[in-house]
Amino acid sequence: MARLDSASEGYIRQHLCAAQWRAFLPCLAASLEARMSIEELRRLMSEAGARLAEENPPADGDSLKGLETCFNALWSRLEWGVAEVRETDDYLSVIHRCAPLRAAFGSGALAWSTAVLEGAYGQWFDVVGAGNELILKQVTEPDGLDDAVEFRLGQMHVVGPAAADLVFEKSR
Repeated sequence: MARLDSASEGYIRQHLCAAQWRAFLPCLAASLEARMSIEELRRLMSEAGARLAEENPPADGDSLKGLETCFNALWSRLEWGVAEVRETDDYLSVIHRCAPLRAAFGSGALAWSTAVLEGAYGQWFDVVGAGNELILKQVTEPDGLDDAVEFRLGQMHVVGPAAADLVFEKSR
């Protein structure tokens, strides 16, 4: 697959966020970053994601495919990318692609803005009975043109460090 030139990549990223928000949201992000730590920002975004999930509960929690379909129905409606749910022997993996977070808040905000997705997925898994012994954690930072980010649901010793413990680059 051929690599996109920087102008094409910039065009694609720019159009992931509606024009009316492209000037305002980076300013909001800068104001929030000036007042809050990354941990506080991640907590705020996680709470917002959980609220979004509460308002949009999964209609089908009986299978992983059903959950994935429910996740993607909401993300499609919001134009917030796509999710893929994978099952391993030790954990569930959710790979989220094409969220408009970089386009909306800027590259520097990726250290905290992805927590909105973590909060949403965490809430949804709680609703379908994931249980207190399982936790959902972001395990990668957004990567590639599609800003793919992975979340894992599993036991603490299997899932690994919280995203706040990962060293994220402030900009790319």
